[in-house]
Amino acid sequence: MKTIELRKSLKSKFRQLDIDEVDVDFIIANVLNISHTELSLIEEISSADEEKINEIAELRMAGKPIDKILG
Repeated sequence: MKTIELRKSLKSKFRQLDIDEVDVDFIIANVLNISHTELSLIEEISSADEEKINEIAELRMAGKPIDKILG
């Protein structure tokens, strides 16, 4: 999946739930093991990474704090 599409989709969901959209970037960067600023350099995300990102995003959307999710 294209990174920009995943980011846009998750940010929309977070916005609807009144969750800070920046958390999406922290989740993606954490899963990809890159810095937050390197996100714009990543065009595609593997299906395995996409699945992990969505799992973590679901936890965040369920109300779990980002610092507890990412350690």
